[in-house]
Parts: sequence; structure tokens; C-alpha cells
Amino acid sequence: KRLRAAFIIITQFGIPAGQALGGMVSGLWVPAHGWRVVFFLGGVVPLLLTLVAYFLLPESIKYLVLQASRVAEVRRIATILRPELPHPEDAQFVIPSSAVTTGISPLKLFSAGLASMTALLWLVQIALQVANSFMISWLPLLLRSAGATRSHTAVSTSLYSIGGMIGGTLMLFLVDRFGAIPIVAMFALGVPVVVGLGVPGLPTVVVLGAAAGAGFCIISINFGMNAVMGMIYPTAIRSNGVGWTMAVGRIGSLSGSVLGGLLLGMHLSQRQLFLAPAIFLGIGAVLCALFLRLCIRRFRGYRLDEA
Repeated sequence: KRLRAAFIIITQFGIPAGQALGGMVSGLWVPAHGWRVVFFLGGVVPLLLTLVAYFLLPESIKYLVLQASRVAEVRRIATILRPELPHPEDAQFVIPSSAVTTGISPLKLFSAGLASMTALLWLVQIALQVANSFMISWLPLLLRSAGATRSHTAVSTSLYSIGGMIGGTLMLFLVDRFGAIPIVAMFALGVPVVVGLGVPGLPTVVVLGAAAGAGFCIISINFGMNAVMGMIYPTAIRSNGVGWTMAVGRIGSLSGSVLGGLLLGMHLSQRQLFLAPAIFLGIGAVLCALFLRLCIRRFRGYRLDEA
């Protein structure tokens, strides 16, 4: 339980890793093999991973307990989890019953003192996804319009994701211990980094470093937010809370892409264009600070653990 946030974050490392590989494939293979190679790999690799997951991904222990014929697998897992406890052949395994909220209504997320936390969490998620979507969708085009080469543009996309993986690694050690504090810090740090990307005439190495720094802040916030939303809700409504927060965040994703297109159509300067995601990061910092205050009040400290 003390490593809940860490394990939630670990499962998300594949997202920036895939984005980084996508940028490298585009930069290295498209000039030699054409644009179709990206879609070929994007279609074939998931099919291969489907086979890998089918044979290697273990079942949930809760699911196995409900299958009477698979008690031997449950005993093997239980022995790994608690080797000091005896697990005789006739041992019976049960899942403690707990209240579960059925249906998809979000009303439970606004009861029992959760209303303000849920509202702020949704707003923070929207602000984050606006900035993240803007950067992923428009960073390559903006850098190209500023005079960067095609190779440098592809590398910047990869560095954005690699920076996010480094930031996510940092979050592994911070969210379980300090709750939402590191998320507020990353929001605040991301503002000057993204603004710096809009400064014209910077050396290429500085621009690439700023792209990595932007990913370090923004993607690590994504990691931290996903961990936090899985920790603040009671078990009975946890999946409902996570699902609704991520769904509301898609509003930000759509808005970020549309916003970037509108701003480009206005023929704004490079500096003005990068102010847009920076402004949303600033808004996110303020909202997340308010969310942090509510968390401290509810959990009686920084750690998001009711115990």
C-alpha cells in the first residue's frame, strides 16, 4: 500500500517511451522508407504485443479466487506475497466483501466531502491536458517554422518524451511521500521552461534542452495526477473517480489541439504561441495548490492515506 503511487506511475512509462520511439522512427526511417513506415509499425507492433500479453500477462488474484478451478494459481501467488504464512492444500481463499458503487453516475464523487476536491481535480486535469496536447501536437510544427531542421524537430519530440520519463522517475519517489506537493512544483516550474521555448534565436542545443525540460515538467505532472486520482477516492468509487477524471481531461486534449490551430491561423509570433501552454500551466499551478490544501485537510497531512 505504501508504494501505490509508485506502481501506478511505473505502468505509465510506456506512453512517453512510445512517443520517444515514434519521434526517432520519424526522424530516421521516414526519409529512407517514406511516411507509410510509421503506420506500418503502429499497426504491427500492437498486434504482436497482444500475443505477448495473452500468454504472459498474469490474471488478477481477485479474478482467480472467483474461479474455483484455479485455486492452485491463487496459492502460488499467495505464497509469493506472504511466504511466512502456511498455505495448506485445503486452504480456501476468499475476497472480503466491500461496498461497490455500480453504474457510471458521477454523483458519488460529489458527496461525502469530495465535491470541492473532485471539481478542482477535473479543472487541474483540463489545464494539464490543454498544455500537454498543445505541446505534442504543435511543438514540431512550431520548431520547423522557427527554422529548425526536420531531424532536429523529430529529436525534440523524442526529447520531450524522454524528459517526461525522467520526471516520471522522480515522481516515483515523491508522490507516495508528499502527495500533490511535487505536482504543484512541476506546474510552477513548467511555466518558465515553456515560455523559454518561445524565445526566438536560441541555439539549437538550448531549444532541445528546453523541449526535454518541458516534457520533464508536463509529462511528470501527468504521471503524478494519475497516481493521485487513484488514491484520493475510497475503494468503492475509485474506478468511477479515475474514469470520470480522465474522461473530463479529454476536453483539455481536444481543446489544446484546436487552440494550437487557431493560434497558428492568427499568425502570432513564436513567443506569443508558446505563451498559451504556459498560461494553462500557471492556471494549473494555482488550481493544484488549492487542491493540495483540500487534500491536507482531508488526510490530515501531505500523504494521501486515510489510515
